[in-house]
Amino acid sequence: MEALDLYSQHCIRLLRDIAQSPRDARGKLQEVVHQIAHVDEGRGCLMVNVVTERGRHDPDVRKIAANHHSALMGLMTAVLQDAGEPDAILRARVLISGAYGASLMMSSGLSREEVRDLLNKLVDGN
Repeated sequence: MEALDLYSQHCIRLLRDIAQSPRDARGKLQEVVHQIAHVDEGRGCLMVNVVTERGRHDPDVRKIAANHHSALMGLMTAVLQDAGEPDAILRARVLISGAYGASLMMSSGLSREEVRDLLNKLVDGN
């Protein structure tokens, strides 16, 4: 549990740095969803993998995952609100869900390039 919590803290710090960077909103959103899915590492997201394996049966995992998701929602919503997104909360949920799904797809064999394309399309909303 300690390793998962430390992993979450590391990810949130990284994503906070991206969200607070001077780039444009689209660039921030792209980098955030790519980081959530861990596209560059090619192994998927530890949080997604642990929740998929243990989340239903382990309340400690669920608690860490809920805190992680709450922090992601806050960061993503803030970036979307700054960009003038009219329904920032719903759009944040869609982007985070897409990134989690992309992480699973990469773990099941989708290439990094295919995952990058999928996530960029998701950010662009078309």
